[in-house]
Amino acid sequence: MKKILSKWYVYGFLWILVALVAVDVVLRLKRTYISKPHRHKEETLLGKNLLTGQESYITTFSNGTWSFNPNVTAVIYNHAFNGKDVTMSINSHGFRDDDVPQRKPDGEKRIIMLGDSITAGDWLPHKNTISEITQNLLNTKNWESPQRFEVINAGVGGIGIKEEIDLLINRGLKLEPDLVLLNFYLNDSQTPWGYTNNFKEKTWLRKHSKLVDTIYNVVDLQLWLQKTGKEKFDWIHLQKKIDWRNKREDF
Repeated sequence: MKKILSKWYVYGFLWILVALVAVDVVLRLKRTYISKPHRHKEETLLGKNLLTGQESYITTFSNGTWSFNPNVTAVIYNHAFNGKDVTMSINSHGFRDDDVPQRKPDGEKRIIMLGDSITAGDWLPHKNTISEITQNLLNTKNWESPQRFEVINAGVGGIGIKEEIDLLINRGLKLEPDLVLLNFYLNDSQTPWGYTNNFKEKTWLRKHSKLVDTIYNVVDLQLWLQKTGKEKFDWIHLQKKIDWRNKREDF
C-alpha cells in the first residue's frame, strides 16, 4: 500500500511540475517583453538576452517621473495592448523620433508634441504615431510658400502635465520649437502613478520563471495600491460614467 501511495505521490508531483512548466511557457509566449533587437524572437522566449528590469533599459525613473534614455533601440514583444512586436527607437535628445540636429535648419518649422503614452504610441510603429501623421499631413499640404515641418514626438508614458513641462524645459526648448502642442488626457492632471517595481533588480527565480515573476508582480502591485491608495485610478471608471466630452463641469 505504501508503495502505491508513494507511486501516486511521484506521479502527482510530476503532473504538477509539468503543469507549472506549461503555464510558464504560455506566459513566455503571451507576456510583454522589452529587449534589445534580435534576429529571432525565440532568443527572448527562451530567456536569453532578456533585459533585467526590462523598462529600465529604455526609460529612466528620476525625481518622481519617467523619461526615455537617449540613443536606445528596443523591441516590445507581445505588447499588452495589441499583442504585436513594436520597435522603439529613441534619438539622441531622448525622444521617440528620428534624430534631428539641435540647431534648426533655415526654413524649417518645428513643432514639439508633449503628452503621455497616447502621444508616445509605444504600441504603434513610429510611422503611425500622432506626431508622424501630423508631420506628413503638414508637409504634403499645398502652402502658398514652400514650407517644411518637423514634428517631434516628446510623449512619454505615465507622466502628467508638470512632468511634460519639465521635459520641455530640460530637453525640448534646446531644439528651438516654433510651436508646442500639449496632448491632454483625463489622467494627465494627476502626478505619475510612480509604481517602479520593473526597475528593481530581479531575483534568480524571477529572472528564470515567468510564472513566479507574474505572481510577484500581481501581489506587489496590490500591496503598493493599498499603501498609496486606489483613488488616483478613479478616472478610469469615471470616464465612462460622466459626459466629460460635452460638459465642462464634468471635465
